[in-house]
Amino acid sequence: MPKRLAVLLSTVCIVAAVASSGTAGEPLSVLEYLGARAGKMAAELPAVPDTQQDWQQRRGQVLEDLSEVLSLPKREPMKAALMYRKEEGDLIIEQVMLPLGPAGLRFRQRNPR
Repeated sequence: MPKRLAVLLSTVCIVAAVASSGTAGEPLSVLEYLGARAGKMAAELPAVPDTQQDWQQRRGQVLEDLSEVLSLPKREPMKAALMYRKEEGDLIIEQVMLPLGPAGLRFRQRNPR
């Protein structure tokens, strides 16, 4: 516990030292410094699309960037195989097998409303 307190105090001191560099020579409070920093970061964000069509155009690039940053593989169809199907009244029970995982049960209504 004392080690955590020491790390917390040193972090606060560092933030206070950085925050003390105000524009007019006056020291900033920690909250003022963090607010100014958040304002600068918000100004660097890309503009939010105004219409749905603008978003659809930007969506592809956002998904591509996220996939690259997160190292996600390209999406492929699931290729699920139907192993078993049973119909009981309005209920359909299906056992589905996925290529990379165990089988799962799927319950659905015959005539959804």
